[in-house]
Amino acid sequence: MGCVMKRRWILAAVLAVLALALGYRERQAQLRHDAAHEFIEALIPRLDAHKANAGVYPDAIPVEWYGGGSLPELLRPDFYMTFDDGQEYLMRFQDPRSDPRFWWNDVVAYQSNIGHWAQWDGY
Repeated sequence: MGCVMKRRWILAAVLAVLALALGYRERQAQLRHDAAHEFIEALIPRLDAHKANAGVYPDAIPVEWYGGGSLPELLRPDFYMTFDDGQEYLMRFQDPRSDPRFWWNDVVAYQSNIGHWAQWDGY
């Protein structure tokens, strides 16, 4: 009977460690997502002000808008793009919370033409 109890305790300990590791992984993914989302949210008023003054959105995000520092981890250099002769823009990043085994809803994006966030497939 003692051997069975020992195995159960070992199994319980292994499961607890696994649950903690998975929770940590999920939390880190959420933090990375939030950092990218907040960075983009902070740019929206600046982009709108630029368009109000210049009549179009800028072709690229000026680096001085974010202190010339580095972008959040999830933002690739091409995270921002303009369309329709500078009348619309899109800012996007790969969602770290999506399951890499599946390709749907793995991109989070802010679209100026609809004025809110959307999620879709593929970068």
